[in-house]
Amino acid sequence: MLIGWTALLAVALWTVDWSVFGYRWTNGHLVREVGLLAYAFYDAGSQAWRGAFEDVADVDPTPYVSFTLERHARRTAMLARLAGSAESTHGERRKNIILLQLESVDAAALDATLDGAPAMPFFRALRDRTWSFDNVIDQTGVGRSSDAHVLVLASLIPTQNEPIFTRRDLSDTISLPKLLAPRGYHCFSMEGSEGEFWRWQVNHQRLGYHVSYSKSELDDTDRLGWGVSDRSLIVQAATKMREHVARSPQQPFLAHVVLLTNHHPFTFVRDALGRTTGGILQDYLLSVRYTDEVIELLFGELERSGLLDRTIVAVYSDHDSGISDELETSLGRTYRPGSENERIPLMIWGLGAPRRITRPTGLQDLAPTILTAIGLPIPPRFVGIPGQLDSADVLLQNGTRVTGLTEGGLPVVSPIDVDIRTHSLLAIERPSVLP
Repeated sequence: MLIGWTALLAVALWTVDWSVFGYRWTNGHLVREVGLLAYAFYDAGSQAWRGAFEDVADVDPTPYVSFTLERHARRTAMLARLAGSAESTHGERRKNIILLQLESVDAAALDATLDGAPAMPFFRALRDRTWSFDNVIDQTGVGRSSDAHVLVLASLIPTQNEPIFTRRDLSDTISLPKLLAPRGYHCFSMEGSEGEFWRWQVNHQRLGYHVSYSKSELDDTDRLGWGVSDRSLIVQAATKMREHVARSPQQPFLAHVVLLTNHHPFTFVRDALGRTTGGILQDYLLSVRYTDEVIELLFGELERSGLLDRTIVAVYSDHDSGISDELETSLGRTYRPGSENERIPLMIWGLGAPRRITRPTGLQDLAPTILTAIGLPIPPRFVGIPGQLDSADVLLQNGTRVTGLTEGGLPVVSPIDVDIRTHSLLAIERPSVLP
């Protein structure tokens, strides 16, 4: 009998598509995909593996402390030289801050066309009105959108092959909201999905947001794709901003608005328009056109409410589309595989005169750029380099760094001095050992 049950278990587990666990969105999603038995087996195994091989409790922090101090010293020295220039920001400036996180937008989408016109006309034109970063490397891995949150809010490199949001407790992690709240900022985030998706809602609260609005707390009458439509989300976010300013006119806010409609398989907008498919690339371009209209809607709402001129607005994509090869090929370009070659857009409104920044950049650099712009110090453990500096040092999950580009636009890659995964885990699980 025991042998029979063992054989049945082996057959059941053999037929499971284990690859889905690399994209651990929610526990409920995984149970529906692979069944309760396979999920229980995976969960027990992953906990045992983590306990045996992924614990940093006994790691000697000395090399990571040195790495942190040396990196911070170089960054501080460069900022000190900047302080004597005309570009310097003297003193603290209390500006509102908006993080508009796009879903799955490639940098190449700004150059694509749809029906004979630019696919993203507003976002494309915004390059000439903002600080536009032309070589932003996608630093995310299996955690995808949740990895982007770690990069943007904590300026840490996500762990390879492990979504931090579903495996680690971020309660003690230094983050942008935790730095701004003591300075009087009201910090809130908003996403049109369920809060369990990537466990984003509980992790945003652990990272210091005073309140996080998910589908359950929003008006979800207008739905598109995986939750509240991006258009409705922007309107509701703008309403929250106006209400806060009316209630507390002297208190600045940090608003983190996460879009979702342009999610794979990129068919939601096409279906809503009643159009037949022209293939995944056509569906994608229809979807990013909708995203472009949503970006324009936000800027219109801010301008009408009088908030635009006193607000820093960072518009960026969480990660690439997953069809970058088709998109690049359609533009007559050579697609080069590899994380160091994937590009996503990043533009920041409200930093001064428009500028095109061509050096390699990553989402790791966003929080340091904002902190520098408003005159606040950058924590030593933040790995990012503020966009105000010309130096580039983009760290990747695979243990390499990008420090420049060749004349042909290829990344200059070298190894990182320490195991960057361990550095991130020390910052999360043993924060007291790092400066």
